[in-house]
Amino acid sequence: PLKDALNSKDAYVRKTGALCVAKIYDINSQLVEEQFGFIDIIQSMLEEDSNAMVLANCIAALIEISTTKGVDIININWKRCRHLMTALHENNEWMQIYLLEGISRYNPKKQDEINEIIERVLPFVSHSNSGVVLSSIKILVKLLDLVENAEIIRSVCKKITPSLVTLLSSEPEIQYVALKNINILIQKRPIIFEKDIKMFFCTFTEPIYNKIEKLDILYKLVTMNNIDMVLNELKEYASDVDVQFVKRSVRLVGQCAIKLEQAAQRCVETL
Repeated sequence: PLKDALNSKDAYVRKTGALCVAKIYDINSQLVEEQFGFIDIIQSMLEEDSNAMVLANCIAALIEISTTKGVDIININWKRCRHLMTALHENNEWMQIYLLEGISRYNPKKQDEINEIIERVLPFVSHSNSGVVLSSIKILVKLLDLVENAEIIRSVCKKITPSLVTLLSSEPEIQYVALKNINILIQKRPIIFEKDIKMFFCTFTEPIYNKIEKLDILYKLVTMNNIDMVLNELKEYASDVDVQFVKRSVRLVGQCAIKLEQAAQRCVETL
């Protein structure tokens, strides 16, 4: 019956069948892989099925099976990648996250493929759903390593910044996820935030886990151009009521002195 469901005329039956394959894999992996070849059927649906919801659920099923198996079995070629990109606009945000995850598994071979993916994914960094925003940024950051044109890199980075800034005005839990991602992004592409250091200054109403993450980001972004501004901020934090936060702030003054030798004297005076 499951084999019939995957070939059904009704898209809703096909998408439920795809999820069912992942569930049966949990119970009996040999049955799914060897006896019925369900994984191959789902892989072929990625380029043959025309329904966006079915495609998203095929990716969801393959992700789940990959997690259970411990091996990435999502095989995305250029044809499948384009198929997934076409489906992006026809789905709700949760399905879009799975489609973007599928697109991120493709490794482009040519420059025009890279440019096309960037062009099709870039509009989603302005999405209202934080999951879609972060999934899009994940693809773009991966592709920027392969882009040869410095102008394209600069322009993509410029578009990513406002989206991450918007996430920082969400509720604290989403802010924390955004800050964690920003922290990793800064190590890879400091250009994204070089002019936006002020948005990582802490407010006294923030939860401690966000404050500590922001201190870590401040350390990565501090330069000779903004050291005075950062030191003034850290001076303020030293009178906070939270002892853990005060300790981190004082330690950060010392770390700035080590990072920027020319500013060492100013850091000592601040201490």
